[in-house]
Amino acid sequence: MLKKKLLVIAGWAPYPLCYGGNQAVYNAVDALRNDLDIYYIYPGNKEEATGEIYQKLTEMWGNVKLLPYIKPSNISNRYLFLKKVYKRVCAMLLKNNIDYKLDQELKEEIESLDEGFIHHIQSTISKYRIDIVQTEFNQALTLVNALPENVKKIFVHHEIRYVRNELLLKKFGKQDSCLYRYKVNEMKTREIAHLNKYDHILTLSVDDKKKLEKEGVLVPITSSFAIVQDKYIFEEPEKDTNIVSFVGPEEHIPNKMGVEWFINSCLPLLKKEIPNVEFRIIGNWSVDTKKRYSSDASIKFMGFVDNLQDALKGTVMIVPIMIGSGIRMKILEASSMGVPFVTTSVGVEGIPYTNGIECVIADNEKDYVDGIIFNMKATNSIPLTRNAYAKYKSIYSIESLRKSRIAVYE
Repeated sequence: MLKKKLLVIAGWAPYPLCYGGNQAVYNAVDALRNDLDIYYIYPGNKEEATGEIYQKLTEMWGNVKLLPYIKPSNISNRYLFLKKVYKRVCAMLLKNNIDYKLDQELKEEIESLDEGFIHHIQSTISKYRIDIVQTEFNQALTLVNALPENVKKIFVHHEIRYVRNELLLKKFGKQDSCLYRYKVNEMKTREIAHLNKYDHILTLSVDDKKKLEKEGVLVPITSSFAIVQDKYIFEEPEKDTNIVSFVGPEEHIPNKMGVEWFINSCLPLLKKEIPNVEFRIIGNWSVDTKKRYSSDASIKFMGFVDNLQDALKGTVMIVPIMIGSGIRMKILEASSMGVPFVTTSVGVEGIPYTNGIECVIADNEKDYVDGIIFNMKATNSIPLTRNAYAKYKSIYSIESLRKSRIAVYE
């Protein structure tokens, strides 16, 4: 029996695996690449399309055909060049303007969406006789309009956009703005309309499935969780600690907002109780942000780390996420390693963990700080890490993911 041919389209290559979204895509493809003939399209510049990332993925996925689209050079295209200059000027002059920042966050599209990219997708479908096209992330949602009728169309919803947008309005104090209420409602209408153009929707949690069904998504929806690489060794906390850690890049707005909330609202309270506390931020963060907090010796930007488990060992990880949907891969990683963590209700949404059983869940500054201090003592955190690891192992397996996806593709 011939294998079905699956084309996956995303706005970038799913590597390196230091980002939750990359892990979700990479691990799903990795779990399925022996059951299906998988093709993968992503846009990028010449280095991204043929360089180290491409070479590494080709090496790891010997039986996946990578078909990157090389974006046109800004230098050779006057329109693209001037557009890029315009964006940079706006970013420089308006970086502190709330309306500008909110408008930038509300945008959601693949920047390289041009005629060449659409042609690349359509010619790939025709050339390889693709059976199923699967688009990933909000940036690729509207690509359903470029797909032929004779292929099955699946969308993987990593984060419900209208949920995130509502929370963004609250964060920027624009929830009562008539203009931004219109913008968010209009985007929600388009999001649901585009979802209903697909043949099937995959969400990463049951909670997201219920939200979509409630708001009028009529096509079949399957909850198919994401998993992390099964490469970590579970190790219980060995001793008390004074180190708090966060994992995630600044470019993901929920990360930026969460870290800023923690630094501004929680860290001062924590310092009163633990004067020698150290806050480590793991991931890529901008020079401007590093400068802003350079006077605080307790805050340390670690950048990208080669070994995440080594970097998190002996720390209490925080997940101070206030906006978004989907699931937090960093929580699954912490669970697989034996790292205690404190999260918000939004942060743990979609993962069946209970406050005081697998972790501490808190939504205000005092409770959040109390949860961190509680977890700094190994005698308190060991039972939580054991419970989190047991539940993680019982639910989030490669085989369970594989079976749930294959059932959708059949």
